[in-house]
Amino acid sequence: LPLLLLPLPSGLVYLLALVINRSLLDRFDRAELVSSLLEDLESSPHYVTDEEALSRVDELKSGRVNGLTEEEFWTACGRS
Repeated sequence: LPLLLLPLPSGLVYLLALVINRSLLDRFDRAELVSSLLEDLESSPHYVTDEEALSRVDELKSGRVNGLTEEEFWTACGRS
């Protein structure tokens, strides 16, 4: 509790409220919240349909395309 009594920047207050209250949301609503937050990070998010996701899984399973290693994935994300 002592941390909550300290003056916090307004943005941090909202973040803290989200973290504390996320457990009140059901799984679907938490997923919607995460999706909404991630969309705000990219100027033009790419929406992926279930059909596209399943098609890509099929491509991987069939061997038509190769997946990335974990290192390649993080490098592509800019976190190498």
